[in-house]
Amino acid sequence: MWRVLAILISLAAAAAAQRSPRKPAASAPAPAVVNLQPLTTTSHMSASPASITFTSTDPDSGAVSGSSTATVTWRVSGGATTRNWTLSLQASAVNMTNCSNVPVSAVKVTCASATYSGGGGTGACSSAFNLSNALQTVASGKEGTGNRSATVTVNFSFTDQWSYVAHTAPACGVALTYSVTNP
Repeated sequence: MWRVLAILISLAAAAAAQRSPRKPAASAPAPAVVNLQPLTTTSHMSASPASITFTSTDPDSGAVSGSSTATVTWRVSGGATTRNWTLSLQASAVNMTNCSNVPVSAVKVTCASATYSGGGGTGACSSAFNLSNALQTVASGKEGTGNRSATVTVNFSFTDQWSYVAHTAPACGVALTYSVTNP
């Protein structure tokens, strides 16, 4: 009797195995494909001059240009047209040097040009703004492919109109900090 029962159990197990489909063996997931682009490197950045001075002798004369137009240049290695760049600037303090009663916000910043040296790169000036001690965007654009250079020229003007007591000697000045980002 035990023998018959063992045969019946074996037959039932074999029949159950035939009715239920076998599950495929688990396999490892396919590896993800990641397209990595090399990081952009910014180098050889220069800004000349690093500070601007103003001499305002007649408050009725209107806007007074800064001592010089600023030129900011830098090189980019490993650029890609899918990435953006931004040039920002800020004043080092809230008031001008040698004219502590004149806020840097009395200086108007105007981007004159923004160029990128090929490779599909672009440059565009931002709207004019009043200077501050917080970073503000002067120009921006798309990186070009490969190794390229960018140049941005910036003008500064000061309008007194009897609002501030400015000095002629030493001249009112402001030190500037420039920042290039290419996230």
